[in-house]
Amino acid sequence: MSKKNTAATIATIIVAVLAIATTLFLLYQTSQQQIQENQYNYVPSDEVNEEMNMNAVTLIKNNCEVFRIYLQYGLPHQAEPYNNVPEDGYYTVKSENYKTFSDIETLVNSTFVEKDTIDRKKRQSVSSQT
Repeated sequence: MSKKNTAATIATIIVAVLAIATTLFLLYQTSQQQIQENQYNYVPSDEVNEEMNMNAVTLIKNNCEVFRIYLQYGLPHQAEPYNNVPEDGYYTVKSENYKTFSDIETLVNSTFVEKDTIDRKKRQSVSSQT
């Protein structure tokens, strides 16, 4: 091996090691910055904490109900005469709690949309006060 090839090989190895070290350093710095950005110091007040505890039971119950309706059992329905499939493909729902589609829509919105919006507004007002 000649001296030119040895010098070129050593220079290539040094440049590669520096590139790897620089990349690792930048990845470390970026991850540390993201960790710091994701940390926040929000501590809910006793009133907010009590309200969250009271609403948690209702939200969990409603979440289970939505899960049951959409993913597990659906709604009870009336059987067609002679157990035939309905011509239009839709069974008539027989439910005491949900008489129209808007009743189900209200359940979903009150569980996943309205509560989230209310909680987000409360968090924003609390953070703006501090």
